[in-house]
Amino acid sequence: MNIEFIKKLFKAMPERVPSELNVLADLVTKTTNDIRTLLFELRPLGLETQGLLTTLQQYVDRWRDPSGSGMRLRLEAPSNVPRLPHEVEAATFIIVQEAVNNARKHARSEEITIYLYTEEDHFIASVRDRGHGFDVAVVESTYNSRGSLGLLNMKERARLINAELRIRSEPNQGTTVEMRIPLN
Repeated sequence: MNIEFIKKLFKAMPERVPSELNVLADLVTKTTNDIRTLLFELRPLGLETQGLLTTLQQYVDRWRDPSGSGMRLRLEAPSNVPRLPHEVEAATFIIVQEAVNNARKHARSEEITIYLYTEEDHFIASVRDRGHGFDVAVVESTYNSRGSLGLLNMKERARLINAELRIRSEPNQGTTVEMRIPLN
């Protein structure tokens, strides 16, 4: 549409064409960045070669809150995070991504933090916010009427990799989504 507009502008008001081309160039740059981010989020290629930690660092670096609220995303993890089988890292990435998206949409928190660490014989991946929180039992009991299955999907993905997914939340107390993956 912008190109067609500029074509018409070229005939009617050629002096406005350079500024409109600049607007179009900015739009193309933004669209290109959005597409790259979308492709990365759909299937981060580095996950197979560089592992979960590096991929999550890249995810956090690329992340931006589309609402423009200034919400920040942080990653807290030691540099010696163990590598896990590819299917486990892939499922973990998807669950973390879903938890971050849920927090972005619903928490109204200034910050979302992803934590990775080991504890005894488990690898822990958690997403925490200090936002509005919710009553987990109420949300889980209304799946059929709401049509949203995000939490259920996360639990099923965790189950498929033999992990336990814990969701702790209370109204006005924030939310923690924690996945516990056995290391043995």
